[in-house]
Order: sequence, then C-alpha cells, then structure tokens
Amino acid sequence: MNEQERVQGHRTPSLSFLFRNAEGLEKLRDEIVRTARVTGNLASVGCSQGQEAYSIAALLCSQGLDKWKIEGYDINPENIERANEAIYHVRSKPIGSKRHKEAWEYVSRFADEPYGYFELENSAKDEFEEELGAHTAKPSNILRKMCDFACHDIVGGILPIAYDAISCNNVLRYYLEQPEQLSQFMRNLTLSLSPNGLLLIDSPFVLNLVNDEDECTEPIITTCLSENFRTIYESDFNNLYQRNY
Repeated sequence: MNEQERVQGHRTPSLSFLFRNAEGLEKLRDEIVRTARVTGNLASVGCSQGQEAYSIAALLCSQGLDKWKIEGYDINPENIERANEAIYHVRSKPIGSKRHKEAWEYVSRFADEPYGYFELENSAKDEFEEELGAHTAKPSNILRKMCDFACHDIVGGILPIAYDAISCNNVLRYYLEQPEQLSQFMRNLTLSLSPNGLLLIDSPFVLNLVNDEDECTEPIITTCLSENFRTIYESDFNNLYQRNY
C-alpha cells in the first residue's frame, strides 16, 4: 500500500448512510427553495459512496427541483465506483441508533407514493438480519439523472466549476491534526462557491473532536468563514453559510 492509498483509506472510511445529518440537509434545501431557483448546481464534497448526494437529490426533487445538478466528489476512487453502483444497505429496525432510525424514516417515506425515489428490497440473509429489517435501497432513475460523481482532492485544488451550493460533512475531522492542509481545504472549498453560494459544513468542535479552544483549528475556520460569510443556520451539528461577495 503506497502513501496515497494509506491516506485515502484513513480519510474515507465507509461510515456514511442515506439521510445522515438530515436536519442540516433539510435546512440547505429550504435555503435553496427560498432562492426560488429552479435550476442550479450543488457539490457534495467528501461524498463517500454517494449517500449524501442522493439524499439531497430526493429532498430537492420533493420540492419540484429535479433540474438541479448534484456532483459528488471524493478522494477515494473505490467510493466513486460504489456511488455509481448506487446500492445501499438500510435497516427498518436498527438497534440503538436514533440517526439510523431517522434515516429509515426518510428512505421509506421517499420510497412510497407519491415520491417513489427509492426502490426498497428485503435483503435479510439470516434471522439476525431479519430482526434488524435489512433492506437494500436503490435510487430511482430521476435521482440518478440528477447525480454525477468524480474523484477530486480539494486540498490539491478548487472544484472544476463554481457551485451554487456545497455540502461538506464529516470531512474536517480528518484534517484536524494537519492545520496547513485544513487551511488549504477551507480556502479551496470557499473559492469553489459562486457569489451568494451556500455552504453547509460541520463543526469539529461541536463534534467534540477538539477540546482545546486555543488550538489552531478554530482560528483557521473562523478566518476562512466569518469575514466572507453570513451565518444562516446553526444547529448542534451543521453550520450553513452564504457567500456574500
């Protein structure tokens, strides 16, 4: 395993699932609806295996915004392959996870009429999986047409085009011990936004990944965001900013 593969494996564990951080994604959708734009482009940075991109697509599509284009970027080519395959494992009776239970509620709701955005199939192979309600979820053609995926390391450069909205969640944690790369990450992320573009991003401090407020991570993020963005929404997990220049 070479150094690049080691870094990719460290930074991109397969921890994502459909409708993870749904509250923040809904706030991003609401801000997009508020702009009254029926078309636009959105990037999911650190998209893992595409779960966030398809979740956003379903949320936008439910508001009649199926003309929006969503592009997912990840440093790991294997994740991009999985995103293009678009077969996800979900559980109707997850044990001990509120967020997984909420995720199932979203998936099942959007699988039903009038939406039909996901095809659900029972995938239980044994009694244990049957007890958990194991299913596979496949995005519908309308969601797949909205989403494309590509490899990109944003530390190495800005995104290929400027985006009207960017969602970047569960990524900053992998740069907390590398302040120079974190600074470059944030710089390229913000430079990839169009004027008045929206940025949804998680806070490493809220995630309790950093306990010392004097560490350099906070000033880096503050410098990148506070001067150029106005805060639209803050929750216990996500921050939503709008570029105002």
